[in-house]
Amino acid sequence: MTGPGLFLFAYGTLQIPAVMQAVTGQKLPSVDAVLKGYCRYSIKDEIYPAIIAHTGKSVDGQLYTGLEQSTLKILDAFEDVIYTRSEKKVMTMDNVFINTQVYVISAESHYRLSDMPWSLEGFRRYHLKKYIKGCERFLAKYNREYKAG
Repeated sequence: MTGPGLFLFAYGTLQIPAVMQAVTGQKLPSVDAVLKGYCRYSIKDEIYPAIIAHTGKSVDGQLYTGLEQSTLKILDAFEDVIYTRSEKKVMTMDNVFINTQVYVISAESHYRLSDMPWSLEGFRRYHLKKYIKGCERFLAKYNREYKAG
């Protein structure tokens, strides 16, 4: 998997293409991928997850391709302050390893993790429609502030 642009591995709400499009205003190509050595948990009192290093575990998600720096700036603004963006290696379903950007919970925010796994299907069923509307409002506000300032 090569080509211009950057890569982002999404393991939570952003792995849903409609959410990614609502946040960035872009329809980005993606493939299934796995991040090894991490585990996904719910965050207390939130509807989205975070990942933490955990030997022997892995997290499924979407590897988005062809991102521009400007798209990463939007995503940096969207992501909660509890996350740090860092480079990790993920594996595609074709057993290709790709260096990609990933939002990982910061060490200072580990206390916010619950001991409950996060459910993509539960999120889709109970929160997706309202969440997409919130993402669209975020992007509109981001565009107003970015263009104004």
